[in-house]
Amino acid sequence: MNPKDSPFFNQQPPLLQEGDTIGIVSLSGPLAARCPRRLQRAVEYLESKGLKVRLGVSTGLDTGTRAGEARDRAKDLHTMMIDPSVKAIVTSIGGTGASEILPELDLSILRAHPTILVGYSDTTSVLLWIWAQTGLITFYGPAALPQFGEVGGCFDFTWNHFISVVTSVLPVGELPESGICVTEYLEWDIEDDRRRDQKAHTARFPLRRGVAEGPLVAANLATFANILRAGDNIPNLQGCVLLLEASDTTSFNAFCMDLELLADLDVFSWVAALAWGRFRQLTTQRWSTDAVKFIINRLPIKQTVPIAMDIEFGHIDPILTLPMGVQCRLTVDESVRLELLEAAVV
Repeated sequence: MNPKDSPFFNQQPPLLQEGDTIGIVSLSGPLAARCPRRLQRAVEYLESKGLKVRLGVSTGLDTGTRAGEARDRAKDLHTMMIDPSVKAIVTSIGGTGASEILPELDLSILRAHPTILVGYSDTTSVLLWIWAQTGLITFYGPAALPQFGEVGGCFDFTWNHFISVVTSVLPVGELPESGICVTEYLEWDIEDDRRRDQKAHTARFPLRRGVAEGPLVAANLATFANILRAGDNIPNLQGCVLLLEASDTTSFNAFCMDLELLADLDVFSWVAALAWGRFRQLTTQRWSTDAVKFIINRLPIKQTVPIAMDIEFGHIDPILTLPMGVQCRLTVDESVRLELLEAAVV
């Protein structure tokens, strides 16, 4: 379904203001239940920013690889959206299983109660589905445990951009570059007793020059490939500026196979521009930058489509908040500039 065919196309959720309530739900894995200290840090951080926090029932559920049954996770999301005091909802973490809740979601609730919904990774399936089915702008951005639960609080770059996107009724314009990256891993609730180390990082870099505008669509590559394999719930990406990122545990072989699937299904012929997130595997030198560039340059993409790499989003910190469906512009020349041309909230 093309979101533009929906009467709710680009429906903006109400903005978030100081004193509002932000809900936390687990739509995929059970790490919120297994890492209560990390979760509590996220709560305390958000409260320190002048927000109230409501924990969903799903954050305390653990059924192995999931935070409860699909119907329970969907019900938790419904409950948060119906609550008039909850102005934004963030997911606790990704994992697996978010797509299982889609048959359980009630479109009438989603349409009647537009609410800011933020997450990334496995949450891709929910963010894309809601946008495609209702036109409600969803947000590919920080989650409770990995970002807001950081020791010492969320990294300033992540918080500042998140709050600018969800509180401004004006277009935020050009998205900032971070200049740093954080790749260090400290096991949650065991080793994470200190703030992770930051290091300087090079700027975004161009692969093919050009300028393009279109609705912004951000997705985790592996999750998006699984959506395509399932053969349904596929949004129309015609003319979109597509931003893709790879999970930090993905192997290079799996990365190549997922790209091959997208190429076989002609996805890259739909897009107006293509940009890649910041890969942890490249910053830690587990993958070869030349090998990744070679694979991307071989994709069947029109010569007029600009391509860039190293946008600040994905399984790495700090990250941007990217609103799904908002008109944006990607400019690729000596530098790489990504601009939001519309407001994401009202």
